[in-house]
Amino acid sequence: MKKTKFFIAIGFFSLISILVSGCSSGAKNDEAVVQDQTVQAIERVLQQTLNAPDEELLAEYYYLVNSEAASDEREEPETGTLDTLLEERFGDYFTEQGYEKFIDELAFNYSIGAEASEYQLIIDKIDVTQDEDHPHHYTFDVQLICITDDGEEKIVLITGQAESQEKGKLASLEINDDEGIEQEMADKSQEHH
Repeated sequence: MKKTKFFIAIGFFSLISILVSGCSSGAKNDEAVVQDQTVQAIERVLQQTLNAPDEELLAEYYYLVNSEAASDEREEPETGTLDTLLEERFGDYFTEQGYEKFIDELAFNYSIGAEASEYQLIIDKIDVTQDEDHPHHYTFDVQLICITDDGEEKIVLITGQAESQEKGKLASLEINDDEGIEQEMADKSQEHH
C-alpha cells in the first residue's frame, strides 16, 4: 500500500511539474507561432512573386489591360477575375494597406519581366531572418535561378525586407536589391519587341 501511495505521489508531482513548465513556456511558444506564421507568409509571397512567369496571373492581367484599351473611356472594364486571383494568392498574407501597396508596386513586376524577356525565374532557396532589435521587421535573401532567353543559367541573389505588425500579416514587403535582374529583363524585352 505504501508503494502505491508513493507512486501516486510521484505521478502527481510529475504532472504538476509538467503543467507548471508548460504554462511558463506558453508565451515563448506563442511568439514562435507568430514568428513562424510571419516567416511562412513572407516565403509564400516571395514564391508566388518570384517564380516567374506566372502564366495564369499574366493571362488575367493582359486580358484586363487589353479590355481597358479596347473599351470606351466611360466604361470600366471588369476586373473581377484578376482581383479574385490576386486576393486568393496574396490576400491572406497582408494587411489591407500592405496588400494594396504590394499589388500596386511589386506583384506583377517579375512575371511581366520574365514573360517579356523570355526568362524563367525559379526560387532555389529562401532565408528569412527576424530582426532581434525590432521584432516586427524581417529581412530575406532569395537565391534565384535565372534561365535567360538563350538558355544560360545563372544564380541571382535577391534581398529585401518585410514588416509585420500582426500575426502572419505583412504590412509591407519590399525588394531592396535584385542584382539588376529586373532591369536586365526589361532591357531584353525591348530587344524582343
